[in-house]
Amino acid sequence: MSQLHRDLLMLKGLLAREAFADMEGLHGTTLFGTPAERFGFDVTPSPHTTAVRLERYFMAGLIMQYHPDHWNALHHAAQRWPYELWLDRATLMRLA
Repeated sequence: MSQLHRDLLMLKGLLAREAFADMEGLHGTTLFGTPAERFGFDVTPSPHTTAVRLERYFMAGLIMQYHPDHWNALHHAAQRWPYELWLDRATLMRLA
């Protein structure tokens, strides 16, 4: 959570200096929808398609690779379905 907050603040700083002037917002996919909502993202469950199933498999592998609990973290991730995230520029600029 703290790393996500730092990353969003860095993006806010870039936008305040007119970097990415044509950027309207951020879009992404995650297994962590609830934490994203805390930062103001609009969170929508991804559709149950073959492409999203493959994306879920890929994200679970990333969690296993990078999370300190490795296999234990994978067990929890495997129970989650991906979410689509959107954060508009105005909401990003309001972040503290």
